[in-house]
Amino acid sequence: MDKLALSMARIIRKIVAAQVQRELSEKKVGRPRKVATVEEKIVKSKVKVRKERSDKGTKRKGKALRNIRLGQLKRQSSLAEQMAE
Repeated sequence: MDKLALSMARIIRKIVAAQVQRELSEKKVGRPRKVATVEEKIVKSKVKVRKERSDKGTKRKGKALRNIRLGQLKRQSSLAEQMAE
């Protein structure tokens, strides 16, 4: 039973997260997102690679960023769970 409840909660959480995302995207006002051209994308990726090379020594920073992102995700899911209740 508890396994079923957990899976139900997981599904509900996903649904709520999707709803929240949809509402946020509907609320978006102002000018639409600019679609980058191929040239701009190439330049951006070159800059990114250069940045990554310069950040080679800062592995800890990458881990810290990942942990921050994970924390954000966890907060979002717990928020969705609270809203579902």
